[in-house]
Amino acid sequence: MVVSHFLRKMVLTSRQGRRPKWLSLSSLAIAAFCILLTPLLSLLHQAVAFSIAASLQEAGSQKLFDQLGRVAGLDPVYASVFNTTLGNIEAQGLAVAGPLGDALHQLAPGFFAEPDKVASGAWVTTLVSDGASVLASTIAGMGAEVIFTVLGLALLWLSLRLTGHLALTAVIVSVMLQVRGVVGLLSFRFSPEDLEIMGLAHVFTKLLPMDADAYRQVAEEPLLDSAAFLVPTSVVVGIYGTLLAVLLLRRRPWSWLSRGDVSLALRGHLRPAARSSHPPLLLSALVIGMLLFQSLFPDTGNYNYIVQAEEAAIAAPAPVLLATASDAAAAAPAAYVSPGTQQQEPAPVSSGRMTQMAAKAGPSKVFIHGAANIYSYTVNGRPERIQGVGYNIKHSELDQSIRGSRYDWDFGQMRGVGINTVLGWEHSEFDELTLKKAHEYGLGVVMPYYLPAHGDYLDPAYQERTMSEIKAWVEKYRNEPALRMWGLGNEVIHGMGANYEKRRAKAFARFLLKAADMVHEIDPYHPVIYRDAEDVYLGPVKEVLQEDGKHRPWLVYGVNFFTPRMEEVLRDWPKKGVDLPLVVSEFAPSGLSPADRPRGYLRMWKWIAKQKDSVLGGFVYVWSTQGPEAIDRVMGLVDGDNWPIDGTLFALRKAFHPGAASLEE
Repeated sequence: MVVSHFLRKMVLTSRQGRRPKWLSLSSLAIAAFCILLTPLLSLLHQAVAFSIAASLQEAGSQKLFDQLGRVAGLDPVYASVFNTTLGNIEAQGLAVAGPLGDALHQLAPGFFAEPDKVASGAWVTTLVSDGASVLASTIAGMGAEVIFTVLGLALLWLSLRLTGHLALTAVIVSVMLQVRGVVGLLSFRFSPEDLEIMGLAHVFTKLLPMDADAYRQVAEEPLLDSAAFLVPTSVVVGIYGTLLAVLLLRRRPWSWLSRGDVSLALRGHLRPAARSSHPPLLLSALVIGMLLFQSLFPDTGNYNYIVQAEEAAIAAPAPVLLATASDAAAAAPAAYVSPGTQQQEPAPVSSGRMTQMAAKAGPSKVFIHGAANIYSYTVNGRPERIQGVGYNIKHSELDQSIRGSRYDWDFGQMRGVGINTVLGWEHSEFDELTLKKAHEYGLGVVMPYYLPAHGDYLDPAYQERTMSEIKAWVEKYRNEPALRMWGLGNEVIHGMGANYEKRRAKAFARFLLKAADMVHEIDPYHPVIYRDAEDVYLGPVKEVLQEDGKHRPWLVYGVNFFTPRMEEVLRDWPKKGVDLPLVVSEFAPSGLSPADRPRGYLRMWKWIAKQKDSVLGGFVYVWSTQGPEAIDRVMGLVDGDNWPIDGTLFALRKAFHPGAASLEE
């Protein structure tokens, strides 16, 4: 519409027998102008991307997204994840290629980096620190394109109020900005994994509760596969659709149609000189100039949206790590199977030495000693650091032989990585076979017992019935050699909602303490752990413990974390006023690309290892992408064929195995 209005002004001028002075510029001059302007627009584009990244970083550091999430109805945990996903980016500056880049670096080294930081094939690059979230990087890149497109439209509107060379210049710059913006937006390609990492899986898991099977049926085919095209296209349509709606509301099209100028021109009523006027020549010259420049000087028109200043990926390829039961018995390092090698199922456990050891093994004895937030964890008299993983495979309904083979494959890989403990969520999925196979591979097990958030913990009859079931469960498994802890509930208070009823939460906390005491009375040789989301829902448990006043070194509090806030909570745990040993029962970096995930996991493990007195260890979330929740598709370490998703297993192996080379953060 705006372009038609501008062209109509040129046609009217021609009808009046006057040739505008600003049309006297030659096509060569227009092309020269484009040549000069293109690298400047590239630099401006990256400056805009840098500004957006810096703004996201500042908003995240000020927890503005956290507050926005709470206003939108998110609970404190998901608001924190929202803040991390949007604000996890650190803008470091721009890098410009060539002598100009050297000069800019000398002039402003705090903003312009050395030219050698420029991405291959680009002239200017925005630099961010390693570990930026996919969503934040995407917003910075796409945001710059949106701003370019909107600025181009605004400049085109401004050209209607200008005359002469200024009007022509405004039109040229407007077209260049819009071409850059629209082409840049349409060049964005989102894989289904990108969208899931950016938060789609979190939405379907937590905000719109849906299990993994339902999520695949609803989202995977119709939504995720088409998102690569729909997302950037929708942004472009949204920009120009909004403009069209504004024009329609202001009735400008009707006013143009009510005048005969454009219609007469279309019907051929103008003089031949007017019909062959200069607008097509101008636009052709503009396009030819841009294409010519791109052909002669391709690098100066190229830019890279976001490039990390440091390599975040673990450089070595992620191998498949296998160990057999005999490896576990001898504590030998796992064998490597390179990604190019055909995978073979681990050899079945022989009836030899390992089977005899398993048969002779007696009940494990696990103790936690200490007080005043300084604790030690021992298994059968040996100090141990928990290097665990959440085991989320659901195969309780499968045939025992099939389950046994799956355990051989999974537990063999875990042993090869250096994992020593597995943890679950539902007691229906962990049984004698789980414990037997775990013991064969030298793994310990935290036996889970599911306690529903909607349970009526105010009802004495409900409490008594649940206590009876827990008692039978403990008596059934207490003598298993692989047993390490009893896991009573996971995120129960969190599951009661953001505005949970304090009376219900405190009733659950009292029930939890009562059930834990009963378990410890039946089996004093294995600690009890309760897990919840971060430390946000510690309050009711803390109140009940303080009212009771009894010291329970065998009662462990587990915290689940997916954000950098974990470092602060672990460091300040002794200040919480609760003298309990701590375990990070779930940890994973949220929103990172597969290339950045290994370093993200290592960073979180360092925070755990640093607090060696108060934190007994941690459990990586989560083993497989084939788990029961949609989010497992993003967080899983291995796929359905047990093939590592990225370099995380390789990185964890180096961190977990004794004597492994330390990795710099």
